[in-house]
Parts: sequence; C-alpha cells; structure tokens
Amino acid sequence: MAYALRDAIAADLGGMDSLSALKRELVNSVAIMSAIVTDANARWLRGEPVSLAEIATLSNARRRDAQLLGLERVAKDITDLDAYLSGGAACP
Repeated sequence: MAYALRDAIAADLGGMDSLSALKRELVNSVAIMSAIVTDANARWLRGEPVSLAEIATLSNARRRDAQLLGLERVAKDITDLDAYLSGGAACP
C-alpha cells in the first residue's frame, strides 16, 4: 500500500523526477505514515488494542507533511502534443 500511495502522490505532484530530494522524502514519509494509520484503523475495527494517542500524533504529522507537499495536483506542461503522445516530450 505504501509503495502504491507513494507513486500516486508523486504522480499528482508531477512525477518523482520533478521533485526535489526533500519533497521525495516527504512523499515517502506521507505514504508510510498513511499505511501505518490505515493498519491501525483496521486493527481498531477488529477490536484489537491500538494507541489512539499514537494514531492521532501520526495523523497530525502526516497532515503537516502533506500540507508541505500541497494538496492539489500539479499539471504537467505539454509543449509538443505529438512528442508527448509518442512518449518523447521535451519540457522547457
């Protein structure tokens, strides 16, 4: 789940290649924290004991990191439609 979410977040931000090293680390962090929170939520629903304080702390940290990344998709600049469609688009 973490890998799929990491790839989806990176794609929303314009692709992993367009991100700075720090943003790539934030993407990884958000994806991992999301997987942990999802797992804890599932365990709680099954009646297993979970630390609600730890989940709340992790959720808040995830929200702050996500806000640093931005919550909107980033549009890719397509300057040459034919090159883009053939897979060889050059970005300015």
